Amino acid sequence: IDDTNSTNPGTNCSDPNTCFTIEDTCALFQCLTNNGCPPKKIFKTTITLLSKLFSNELKNPASDDYKSLTAEIRTALVPVARNRLNDSTFNITIVGFQNGSVLVNLLILLNNTSNVTANTLKSVIADAIRTVDNQSSVNVAGAMPVTTLAPTTSQTVLTEQTPSDNSGFKVATIVLGVLLGVALLTILALVLTMVCMMKRFGRYFISGSDMLQRFNYTNI
Repeated sequence: IDDTNSTNPGTNCSDPNTCFTIEDTCALFQCLTNNGCPPKKIFKTTITLLSKLFSNELKNPASDDYKSLTAEIRTALVPVARNRLNDSTFNITIVGFQNGSVLVNLLILLNNTSNVTANTLKSVIADAIRTVDNQSSVNVAGAMPVTTLAPTTSQTVLTEQTPSDNSGFKVATIVLGVLLGVALLTILALVLTMVCMMKRFGRYFISGSDMLQRFNYTNI
């Protein structure tokens, strides 16, 4: 909670986290600072520190707990991100902390010409924040959320993919295969029967010399 009236404490307090509900990052920055939008790329970011416990001290920017956690997060993120991104302009502004384990609302600021994407930032932040909390989740606006789990002795990640519903096609294929098999067997049986009959009784051919198609039979 910020007290904007230091001469009369407690009469004009505001929670900067309420500004964090604003989707437009420029408007969000203006809400927080009462200044114009800076010539920077701004990424709205939330980090959830799952192993941390929230306390009311984290609502007060003047408290030791607030200052300590803020410094710990800055130390963990800024040097690593600058090195990984090869961008010395990388910086963060911590807006505040909220309950929910500990929610860290912050803004990532980059040079306006930077081509770093939200997906790249979420990966870098997720790796760097492990020094603060090895069980955490990271969400950068415009990117898919990332969850960082504590490492185990042996950990296997399985990705289950739901197959497409093509059971009807499979059934049709099986039925068609069965029918073709039966047809082939039937044709084979007929051919064998005819061969056996020809060997036993002789052979015949059709002569079309008259309209009645007289059959001439010749004994072997």
